[in-house]
Amino acid sequence: VTFWTRANCSSGDYSRSEMDQLSRQYGGCLLGIAKKGYLAIHLSYGDVPFQEQYFPAFKKWLLASELELTRKNYVPFYFVYALVRGPKRHALFDNRRVLLVTGADLEKRARIEKSLREEGVSEISWCSISSSRSFYDKIDVSGWVGKVDIVFVGAGVGKPSILLQLEPLQVPVLDVGFVFEV
Repeated sequence: VTFWTRANCSSGDYSRSEMDQLSRQYGGCLLGIAKKGYLAIHLSYGDVPFQEQYFPAFKKWLLASELELTRKNYVPFYFVYALVRGPKRHALFDNRRVLLVTGADLEKRARIEKSLREEGVSEISWCSISSSRSFYDKIDVSGWVGKVDIVFVGAGVGKPSILLQLEPLQVPVLDVGFVFEV
């Protein structure tokens, strides 16, 4: 099963049995993120249905997990885009040492790097992950501890697993995969 975003960007390629396994692990990963950081969940309704069909299941999971969304663990979904593309983005990028965790090919990497350099980023490091099966990737971040100020991730469906593996860096980590795509 290949998952596609509204912009026709692949978000993962998993078999049906893998999706069943992944869905059992996914909730635990989200709970881990909520306890240590912020969830940026798309909880709005639009003119064209997007994710509304998942809201009842998400509510059921919230209740079963005894997770209450608060200002301490949740930000609106579009906050991330406003942060990295809004008029005050220079405060986020200026003179920062950035780690990019993505499965982007060399052409896309060059475009991302050019854009970040234009924003004033001082150093760029790359951590390669699978472009379509990142939920199963294991990454070693020990070489970047103390050497990066912020991490940007593009990991599709696998993002919860990847985000949790970045915790040892003790820096802000943002899922900006859609920004990488556009």
